[in-house]
Parts: sequence; C-alpha cells; structure tokens
Amino acid sequence: MKIVVLVALALVFFSAGILSADNEAADIYNQANKLYSEKEYSRALELYRELVDRGIENPALYYNLANTYFKVGMTGRAVLYYERALHLKPLDREIRANLKFVRMSLTDKISPLYSESTYRLLQMLAAIFNFKVIFIIELFFFSAFCALFIMYSLFHSVTNTLKRFIVACGILFLVSIAGMFAYVANEKNHPAGILLEKTVDVNSSPISESEKIFKLHEGTKITVIESRDEWVRFRIADGREGWIRADTIALIQEHVIMMKLLTEAMTATGTETPRYLLKTIS
Repeated sequence: MKIVVLVALALVFFSAGILSADNEAADIYNQANKLYSEKEYSRALELYRELVDRGIENPALYYNLANTYFKVGMTGRAVLYYERALHLKPLDREIRANLKFVRMSLTDKISPLYSESTYRLLQMLAAIFNFKVIFIIELFFFSAFCALFIMYSLFHSVTNTLKRFIVACGILFLVSIAGMFAYVANEKNHPAGILLEKTVDVNSSPISESEKIFKLHEGTKITVIESRDEWVRFRIADGREGWIRADTIALIQEHVIMMKLLTEAMTATGTETPRYLLKTIS
C-alpha cells in the first residue's frame, strides 16, 4: 500500500513539474511573439532559440523562428527551420508559401533534372509520407488485420470477402513495415541538409587543396551521399555532386525525432499561437 502511495505521489510531482515547464515555455513563446510584432527581431530570436535549445519541437515554433531568421538576414537558417516545420506539418500552406518566398531570394537558382511540377509533386510526397505518417499507416493496417482475424476466429460462417480483406490487410501491413525500414534507411544514409554558410567552394575530393568545381550559397538544399571525417559528399537537385565540409550544413531532421506539443501548453493556459506571413509583414 505504501508503495502505491509513493508511486502516486511521484507521478503527481512529475506531472506538476512538466506542467510548470510547459507554462514557462508558453510564456517565453508569447513574449517572443510580442517582440516579433514590435519588430524587435534580435530579442525575439533569442527567446525562440531558447525554446529550441530546450528540446521543444513544434511546427509553429519552427515557423516563427524561420520568419525571424529571415528578418535578421540569416536566410540559410530560415530555410532550415521552414523545412523542419514542414517536416512536422507537411500540408501547411503558410509554411510552404513562406518557404517558396524565401527560396526566391536565394542566390542559387537550381533547376531540377525533371520538370518543376514533377519536382514539386515528389517533394510534397516526400514531406507527407514521413516516419510519423508511415507509422500511423502501419498501425492502422495491423489493427485492421487483428480485428478481422478475431472475427474470422470467432465466426466460422465468414464470407470469402472477409478472407480477402484479412489477406489484403496482412499484405499492406507487411508493405508498410518495409516502407518504414526503407524510409529509416534512406534518412540515415542519405539525409537532406541546408547550406548555412554565405558562400562555399565545392571541392572535387575531400581535401582542402583539391580542385574547386563550383560555388554554392546559403539556403541551398542538398542530399548527403557519403561522409568522410569532416567532409560530406552531396548531390543537389540538378544532379551536380561534390565535397564540402560538414560544418557548413545542418541536417533538416537532425533534431526532429519526436514532436513535443507546445501547443497543448498554450491551449491549457488560454494563450494563442499567432502566425506570420512574410508577404504581409513589412
């Protein structure tokens, strides 16, 4: 009995600590939004960064942080956090609109190997079918398979249609598992990143003295192909490849693993999550 009471008390204090931390984070977030509205971008940036450094991963936070980075002239980091926000909320039109707007200001205008419409479609599909979505699909088909199998076990007078549904759900469950493994393997072996340096010389090999084959500028999106010590070999959308130093880029999903819902804390404290469109803010 004493053990049960101690565990209950521990849970109460643990929950209270989490709630207090969430309320504090919500206060910092609202203060940062107020500073942004007052055009105090540098001070707002410090508060947004404080929340990110605490490990909070939320699309609204990343979205406003990206806006603030753009306002202070750090375009590469603006693109990075729009991409991270889009990873958490792939169908958000405002995030897509601002990302497109910022990309228009980039120095490098890279044309994809295929048509622009095909490229946008592939980018959207890649954003939609992330780890979280694939996991939900896998869970759905697994649940459907279990439910139908139980019905099959309990009721002997099942139709051939039900049997087909059981087989179909089982196959789709296996396919979704394969898709999850493929996704994880691709993200691990070929992660996407954003160039953060103003200008970077691309080398032909992972040696500082090697031939410089072309230049890239901040905000350019790359796909890492290989890493070797402090160098990475990458590919960009037009098919060009080369080597750059690893400290010149940031991976989009480096910190985006599990989403910590700051929105729940804001709802609990009755606060709002204002959103800003770059096109409507001077």
